Amino acid sequence: MAHMKSVRTLCALTAARDWEMRQYDISQAFTIADCEAGVWIQYLGIAVERDRQKKTITLHQYAFTKQLLASFHGERLKQGRSAPLDDSLPMEKWKGEAINHFDYMRLVGSLQWLVSSTRPDLAFACQLLSRYTSNPGPMQWDQATHVLEYLNSHM
Repeated sequence: MAHMKSVRTLCALTAARDWEMRQYDISQAFTIADCEAGVWIQYLGIAVERDRQKKTITLHQYAFTKQLLASFHGERLKQGRSAPLDDSLPMEKWKGEAINHFDYMRLVGSLQWLVSSTRPDLAFACQLLSRYTSNPGPMQWDQATHVLEYLNSHM
């Protein structure tokens, strides 16, 4: 399995030097298609889009992000969040009983996957949310919802 740094480095070199992108290995892990916007490859859920005119390669996980949003009622999320965290929401340890503990851990784990592969902008928010996985309360869920709304606004 390739490390994300290796994939990013290869994509940057490919874009900068205008190299051809080809598939040589692991036929189940890759999908290659020609699109009007350029050639794109999907590698383990991470889409790689190339724009030869702009000499750019973009990594994204739109499909995973849409699935994540849908599993947490994305149709009810607000639009227009400009930052992953809401500074006005306090983050204090919850002393009551955990609220939807399993779902909170699933959400934080999904956000960690996004952070480690294509969304470093969520790193601090994910790190903050992960502090409360043992006993999430309403404040933590409000902040997690804010992160989802940010994702919904910046896909």
